This record gives sequence, C-alpha cells and structure tokens, in this order.
Amino acid sequence: LVSASATLFGDRPIADALGLAKELRDADDADGSGFSFRDLMADRAGARLGEAVDSDARVQALVGRLASPMRDVDLVPSVDDLPEGMSAAAFEAAYRDTESAAYRALVSQIDADIEQTAAMRALRR
Repeated sequence: LVSASATLFGDRPIADALGLAKELRDADDADGSGFSFRDLMADRAGARLGEAVDSDARVQALVGRLASPMRDVDLVPSVDDLPEGMSAAAFEAAYRDTESAAYRALVSQIDADIEQTAAMRALRR
C-alpha cells in the first residue's frame, strides 16, 4: 500500500527507489532483516498497481477483482524462490550492486511475474 500510494502521489521510479533503499538499509543494518527480494517484489507490485490505476475505469476493474475471493498470488506472485535475508556482503557477492546484469535480470523477472498476476490482468481488460 505504501508503494501504491507513493506511485499515486509521486511516480513509480520514486516508489521503486524507496523500496530498494529500504532493502539496502536492511542489508547493511546489523539489526535489519537483510536484503529481501520478497519484500522488493511486494514493493514493486504495489508501485505497479498504483501506476496501473490511472483512470476510473481501471479503478472499477480493480475493485471488481478485489471483490471476489483472492489468494496472495493474485496480487503478488509466488516468492518462494527469491533470495531472502541477504547481508550486504552476501548481496555484493551474489549481485555486486544494483547496476549489475544479475541484479537487473532478477528484477526484470520479478516485474514480468507481477504483470502476470490476476490483479494486473484484470486492469488490462
């Protein structure tokens, strides 16, 4: 919801940057939960949802979809195979930084998976 709101009142790149900044802080903070691609997916799904709800017709489509029974994966794809709780050192070892091809490939796959959720499909109708 925070990411969707940030998108509605700002724009998607701002919302995506806020989600990424939070994960980087979690990875670097000794008391943090580590970098979570699961959380990043949820942030990006919220931002994409906020961006897609750009007209009354799309709001009505989403409300209609939300009125029927839903599962978690209708809004956010399965996160079971995503890296979770990575320390800054583990993130750097696996991805170097957020500009690396490996990081960008995973985020691109996350975005593609989000586009296939029931909520996003309902908004494209």
